[in-house]
Amino acid sequence: MHNQVHLSALFQLGPDRGAAITVPVMPRIMFQRSPTSFLDDVYLGVRGSFGVRNASWAPYLAGTDARPDDLVIPLPDGFQGAIVRDEFQAMVGVDPAKGFVIRRPIPKAGNANGWCLTA
Repeated sequence: MHNQVHLSALFQLGPDRGAAITVPVMPRIMFQRSPTSFLDDVYLGVRGSFGVRNASWAPYLAGTDARPDDLVIPLPDGFQGAIVRDEFQAMVGVDPAKGFVIRRPIPKAGNANGWCLTA
């Protein structure tokens, strides 16, 4: 799917039988959001939580192994600023020209919490 390799969980074949496994084929990185907007004088403000989840059995790093890259969650053109909660600032930053930048690999599927950001 989209030139991505999809892996199953580890399994071992027995000498007397095969194995039945499930290989989920879906986007590897999934975003979820819960925004709330409000007007403040001349600005439209948006606040909410954004989650990023890795549906794979291996950590996700944007780019390639030879050339890793930051994962960018773009914000609309002309956005005036964004804030990341204190407990997530080591993992996520804000690029004034692009939006949120995730600086670390996204953990494998076992981590259901994702990262929550506020814009």
